Amino acid sequence: PIRPEHIPLRIQRAIKKEMHSDSQSNCTLDAEVHGNVMASNQPQSLKQIERNAIRCGLSRNNGNKSRTADELGISLKTLYNKLNQIENAERNPEAA
Repeated sequence: PIRPEHIPLRIQRAIKKEMHSDSQSNCTLDAEVHGNVMASNQPQSLKQIERNAIRCGLSRNNGNKSRTADELGISLKTLYNKLNQIENAERNPEAA
């Protein structure tokens, strides 16, 4: 299981920032991740955490992929690759 200590500090900070700025963001996390992720004893898959971080980043940045990639500390190409993976997994859940 992935625990809070396994998550890089920059992502922990981004999650905490997101939790404190609910009034500034239209992002709603999946039911499994909603609430205090960092203090939760419920294991989350890396894919769940990553998918939610991307969706919330896009929401905070009004769909701006370049700003979202910068915020997440990944390249724009990596963001596009991850978005394609998410889209493919949603289309064909058995293949994921």
